[in-house]
Amino acid sequence: MTGESILFWVLAPLAVAASLAMLFMKKAVHSAILLAWVMITLAIFYIALEAPFLGIVQIVVYTGAVMMLFLFILMLVGVDSSDSLVEKSRDFASCNLHGTRILSNAHRLHRSRRSCSRSNWPRCG
Repeated sequence: MTGESILFWVLAPLAVAASLAMLFMKKAVHSAILLAWVMITLAIFYIALEAPFLGIVQIVVYTGAVMMLFLFILMLVGVDSSDSLVEKSRDFASCNLHGTRILSNAHRLHRSRRSCSRSNWPRCG
């Protein structure tokens, strides 16, 4: 096992876990910190793949500048906790509705494709 593969198998699950945890954080600042971790992990992968310029640009531009801009906007806006709770409940209901629509459309498409066989394929669209 090479050093690159060990680095990948150690950092990739941590990056995936951080990206999933970022979705479920209650505070936007914690999500921003996890996003910075994912960006730094990506930069480490670039450097390991012998692309040091991309790795340095990833750290300086994205992790440095974009994340600081994001945190500055969060501090400037100052989201109240009661406003955040209302947004989350509304967003959850919207996501639930869209998810149900997507699943029903996928089921309907699967059912229509399953009824098509090779004998009547030109008539099935």
